[in-house]
Amino acid sequence: KPAITIHMDGETVDIIPLMPAHTGGDSAIRFEKANVIHIGDIVRNFGGPFTDQANGGSIRGTVAALALLEKISDDNTILAPGHGALMRREDLVPIHDMLVDLLAKTRKLVGSGKSLKDVVAAGLMTPYEKSLPGYTQAAGDRFVAELYYETKGLPPLVNGRRAMLRPPA
Repeated sequence: KPAITIHMDGETVDIIPLMPAHTGGDSAIRFEKANVIHIGDIVRNFGGPFTDQANGGSIRGTVAALALLEKISDDNTILAPGHGALMRREDLVPIHDMLVDLLAKTRKLVGSGKSLKDVVAAGLMTPYEKSLPGYTQAAGDRFVAELYYETKGLPPLVNGRRAMLRPPA
């Protein structure tokens, strides 16, 4: 449900707050007549996924935001991410499924006592590397660390920020 609706030049623009996903303050901007939704950095379809956990982001929130975006779009909706090429609703499905799969695999590894180093070494991103334009190993390792920290439990938000642990270099 839009938090704000603006009418301008025959277009209806809805500002739709999303759950904490890329950051703690994400919104989608829907242009109803044009059937376009700007999805910000919820999806980076270039360089691999990134969740800014230090600023309130959550991978689980990204999964929920993707489900909402699938629900409020149709087969003709153009989705405009903050980074990368324009998308369609069908492009969200494999990203959503990848995040669900990676969270489940990380949860299993962490549950069996694996360290961050072990989880990174497990090659969780390998099946997805070719489907992520601009993917780099550094981006994959960073995202696996985000999966690990979220699975272990993120520090609390204080004034919109988290004091995130960082692995030693």
